[in-house]
Parts: sequence; C-alpha cells; structure tokens
Amino acid sequence: MSRKILIVDDSEANRQYLSETVNSLGFSADYAADGQDAIQLATEHEYALILMDIFMPVLGGIDAARSIASFQELKGIAPTPIVAMTAGASESECLQAGMNGYLRKPTTADGLTQFLTDWFAEADQEVSGGFKCTVNNDELLDHEPLTVE
Repeated sequence: MSRKILIVDDSEANRQYLSETVNSLGFSADYAADGQDAIQLATEHEYALILMDIFMPVLGGIDAARSIASFQELKGIAPTPIVAMTAGASESECLQAGMNGYLRKPTTADGLTQFLTDWFAEADQEVSGGFKCTVNNDELLDHEPLTVE
C-alpha cells in the first residue's frame, strides 16, 4: 500500500497542521489548495488516502471527489479512499457523494492521529471498500488560521 496521503485544504496553516500529524505516523504527503489541483495530483499519483476539505475556491471537495472517483473507475484503477474534512457539510451529504469517511472540523492533533490510526488499522484488515469514522474535537477549523508550534 502507498504510504502517501493527499492533503487538500485551502488553508496553508491547515495543510501544515495536517502534514505534521501525517508525517508523525510515517506517511508522506502531497498538498493541494483546491479541488482542481487535487484532481490533477490524484490522477497522476497513487495515494493511500485523500483528506479533502469540502469548501474551497475554484472547485469544492465534493465535486473533486466525484471527479477523482470517475477517473479511477474509467481507468480501472482501484479507488482511493477519500475522507471529507469539514465543519459545514453534513456527514450524509459527503457519504452520499461517494466519500469513504467523514472527519468533522475542528479536530485536535490527538483526534486526527486516532482517526488515521483507526483508519489504517481497519484498512489493513479489509479486502475492499471503505468505512466510516467520525471525530469531533476543537482545533482544525474551516477557513480559520491555525497556530502551528
């Protein structure tokens, strides 16, 4: 399995915050600031997971997730799990759009670490398909800067 995660968020501070957590778990990361960039990266590289913000300029996360899934299906590529990260969209809306999981913002580094640990422990046991996991804590925010120390 790929050890790379695509982090898609329009906030540079959020991308940095997510990157530090991902790296601490032994994953590397690529970054996109909007859905259009995410589509380009996801069609050129293999990822273990995509963490997708929902509300972004240029192209939002739901439309980007649908485009990535369509491309992978058309090309016969195994689908990359996409986890929605949002404070504004509902879990059911994201899952109905084909996303495999839902991470409610804001979240803490501990909450994100637990989410990713659970996700990959479960993914290692699965033969196919995704699963749902929800975290709700208090740091990673939609469209608000973070202080990363």
